[in-house]
Amino acid sequence: MTLLIAFSLAGAAVPEENYDFLSVTDGPCIPQQGVGLTPEQKAECARMTAPRHYRGTWSVGFEWSYFTPVGHRSCLNTKEQEPCIELSGNGLPALKRWGCAREFAVDFIGRRNVQPGSYPAYKIVVDRLISAKRMPDPPPDENCDPKRFPEPKAQQ
Repeated sequence: MTLLIAFSLAGAAVPEENYDFLSVTDGPCIPQQGVGLTPEQKAECARMTAPRHYRGTWSVGFEWSYFTPVGHRSCLNTKEQEPCIELSGNGLPALKRWGCAREFAVDFIGRRNVQPGSYPAYKIVVDRLISAKRMPDPPPDENCDPKRFPEPKAQQ
C-alpha cells in the first residue's frame, strides 16, 4: 500500500474522485448503541482508498476541519443532512486554531475511509496539497469575535 501511495504521489496519474461515496450512509462502521465492533469490523473501518484527486472548499474553525467537494453544499450551511467530511493530514498547511472560521479553495491528492463511520461519516487524509487559496471569511457567529481572534501575522 505504501508503494502505491508513493508511486501515485510521485507524478503518476491520480484519478479524480467522483464523490458517489457520499450517497453511502450505512455500513459495518456505523456505531450502534451498546454494540462494539468486532476485530474484523475494525480492520474494515480502518481501510482507506487509493489516492484520489479532490477539489473543493476547506472550512477550518476552532475545533473542526471540513471539506466540501465542488458542486456540493456545505454541511455547515444547510439544515438538510449534507454529509460532513473531515479533512486532516500532514499535507495541509499548519494553521493556528482561530475562534473565527476560515475558508480555502483547495486542490489536493488524498485518501479517504472506504466505509462510512461515526460523525463525520467520511475522513480524508491529505497527502499532497496542490493549491490552497484563501476565500472571503464566512460571517462571524456567536463564538467569533474578530477583535479577540485577529488574523495571524506572517512570520519574517
